[in-house]
Amino acid sequence: MTKSAAIPHTFWCSTRWGDLDALGHVNNIKLIQYIQEAIFDLIREGEQDDVFPDGYMIARHEVDYRRQLHHRADQPLPLQIWVTAIGTNSYTVRTETRRAGETVFEARTVCVARDHRTGMSRPLTEAERAHLTRHRVVEPAPRTSLGTNADTNPGSNPGSNSGPDRQRQRTLSWPRREYLPTDITAAMTMMRRGWQLWKTVVASRSSA
Repeated sequence: MTKSAAIPHTFWCSTRWGDLDALGHVNNIKLIQYIQEAIFDLIREGEQDDVFPDGYMIARHEVDYRRQLHHRADQPLPLQIWVTAIGTNSYTVRTETRRAGETVFEARTVCVARDHRTGMSRPLTEAERAHLTRHRVVEPAPRTSLGTNADTNPGSNPGSNSGPDRQRQRTLSWPRREYLPTDITAAMTMMRRGWQLWKTVVASRSSA
């Protein structure tokens, strides 16, 4: 994806003590709340009354958690958000946040325009499309390329689908993000600590 082609909207979100869980980091559910706040801030940009006057509904959330997030009262969290697709009734946004040069989480959210009279989805208006387009970037789709038979057989027909020189199509997908073994080990360690903490709390309540 070439984010330089887009104009990301930045929402500065302050973490709160109440967002922490028993493991001492911001709970994953709270991160989804941050994402929803960023989407609302994007929609309300410019305070346009004709843009989603009846609000919108969340149809889908996809979140990749990359790092633990800890509360820092003096370090508001910058959430960058941009639009990746605009449909008939819906639009899709990507959200990413970084701290100290490292990605904390990435998310993809599908939102649907709402009709207050029916409570159902409705088509996007031209004003809403124009508003979303200002922050839109088109993500690359998986690429399809031809095999190399044409290079080794100059006389072959690249478009032929039969015969010994038939071209073999292969789909080149974009590389997937790989998790390091150290990430998995750290996650398992945090889970064990959380389990021990939970047992300690239960034991203390039982003896009280």
